[in-house]
Amino acid sequence: MSGLVALFNRTGAPVDPAVMQAMLAASPHRAIDGQDSWISGPVALAHQHFWITPEEVGEKQPLVADGLASSRLVVTFDGRLDNRQELLRALKLEIGPNGCVSDAALVLRAYARWGMSCAKRLLGDFAFALWDPTAQRLFLARDSLGGRELYYYLTDVCCVAASEIKQILAHPAVPRRMNEGKVAEYLAGVWHDLEETFFDGVQSCPPAQWITVLPQTLVQGRYWDVDLAARIRYRRDAEYAKHFRSLANAAVQDRLRTIGPVGISLSGGLDSTTVAALAAPLLPQSAAHQTKLRSFSYVFDEFAECDERAFIEPVAQRYELETHYIPSDHRWTLRDVENWPESPDAPIGDAYVLLFLSVLQAARDSGCRLLLNGHFGDALFAGGRYWAADQMRDLRLGALAKSMTRAGHRHQWRRDLGVLGLWQLMPEALRSAYRRRQPRAIEEAYPGIHPDLVRRAGLAARLDPNRARPAKVAPDRWQRYRSLLSNGWAHGISLVREFTHRNGLEIAMPLWDRRLLEFVLAVPADQLGRPQQTRWVLRAAMTGLLPEAVRLRPGKTTFHPLFVVGLLRRERTTVERLLADPQIVRCGWVRPEWLQSELAAGENWSRNGYALWQALSLEMWLQRHWS
Repeated sequence: MSGLVALFNRTGAPVDPAVMQAMLAASPHRAIDGQDSWISGPVALAHQHFWITPEEVGEKQPLVADGLASSRLVVTFDGRLDNRQELLRALKLEIGPNGCVSDAALVLRAYARWGMSCAKRLLGDFAFALWDPTAQRLFLARDSLGGRELYYYLTDVCCVAASEIKQILAHPAVPRRMNEGKVAEYLAGVWHDLEETFFDGVQSCPPAQWITVLPQTLVQGRYWDVDLAARIRYRRDAEYAKHFRSLANAAVQDRLRTIGPVGISLSGGLDSTTVAALAAPLLPQSAAHQTKLRSFSYVFDEFAECDERAFIEPVAQRYELETHYIPSDHRWTLRDVENWPESPDAPIGDAYVLLFLSVLQAARDSGCRLLLNGHFGDALFAGGRYWAADQMRDLRLGALAKSMTRAGHRHQWRRDLGVLGLWQLMPEALRSAYRRRQPRAIEEAYPGIHPDLVRRAGLAARLDPNRARPAKVAPDRWQRYRSLLSNGWAHGISLVREFTHRNGLEIAMPLWDRRLLEFVLAVPADQLGRPQQTRWVLRAAMTGLLPEAVRLRPGKTTFHPLFVVGLLRRERTTVERLLADPQIVRCGWVRPEWLQSELAAGENWSRNGYALWQALSLEMWLQRHWS
């Protein structure tokens, strides 16, 4: 695992080794176990090693396929394959008692057998660059959800690809220009575009896509997508729960293929406790042969409403976890702003990143190599809000009546039966006519974004909820699909991985798994959530595995008090200093009068303070990297 770099001079000019070294030097945190490169004329591949799986220990990538009849293919591979046994059978490869085939070697064999269609046969988190000397092409591919990073810059002269944007910017041919489209999306809090980055011309290879670069042409293709027509229907809730549990168990087990030790970022929420409950019994059977899962949790005394020990401890006791509690009352937003975590690649949008870093540091100090977490659960089950729409569409009127009876008169019926129910079933012509009569202006929805930026970036089109929606796909299903495949998840994990690698760790997110995503899009929405009961199928699946107080907890803990204390009290002067002469205003991105009103609003912020934080985090990034 870790990082890759690929260079292809399309004019035939030889690669300058110094350029390759400069790109590798831009991300030293990825080369935890060293780095190696391969250069041949106009092509160069490099790999920064961080050995996680047992098969890759000691492996020196890039790998050259000397033994294959299809010539000297070369690959640099970052990732983990989860369908190894299936691939070994399909490729007719046998592993002796003292031998092993790494994931990178499997990719070489897969390409030699299936060519550019090999990517659709791979399951897991991966990105790779492969040079085919016979075809004179550089082949790039990325996994279905974007679990590993792959960026590129392309001109008629060269193609530059790498795991991190900063590596691409280290190439002398790559200009450093701001992309206002991504700025506008960031300020609006959306990540709809799958290819753009904050740097004009530097593209992200979209998830589930491959790119072939030849001297004169470029070809791009998509090898996987969710089948939105697929349906999973059972007669009983218990059958859905059994199916989900088997998928979740496989997702956790696949990520435990590691040389260890393994830890988990454990809160008291349903997602991370589920991962802990599934992982702990599997650890002794994993390659790490670890007897106890190590858990790392931030705890609070002063901010008692943020503390989750009441939910963490029952899980830790049941599974005999090796617990590590991290006192965190002092980790409010913007504390020690001069050393606030940052990346040259993008702003850090997480106002609570200090909590995350405290877990990384504790896991590193305990000797962990892999850290699990429960991220993506919110997105996975967000489709539950459309429970009424699915029950109406399927004419399950008995189930609808039962749901309404259980919820009682206090439920938000206008929202669930109206906006999220009947409205989703209306003909598109009627919905469009209503939107034309009652348009929601961008200025009303996002009053802080300057109208000139809205116009220049085409923000209205970017925010269109029905953009690219197939005619036969219902609006609610399309929203579920877009939410689950949002580029925000892949972008977020790219920044997370940078911080984990700086601490000598690899991150693993079992709930962010293609099999689970396909499942939640195929089952009825009321399996994901029901009135006053979120994560329905998860709760059912964990019956007997989680303590009842955890499995049935009704709400979630919020860290918003840390945000309020930081911005309004402890770091108020810091905020005022950062926004005294802001670049976000001088660039024409944020309206100055809105910024002043937000600063004076106290806790009466728009969007609960999130809009102000987006502007502030963007400003901090600009001051550090664009001044």
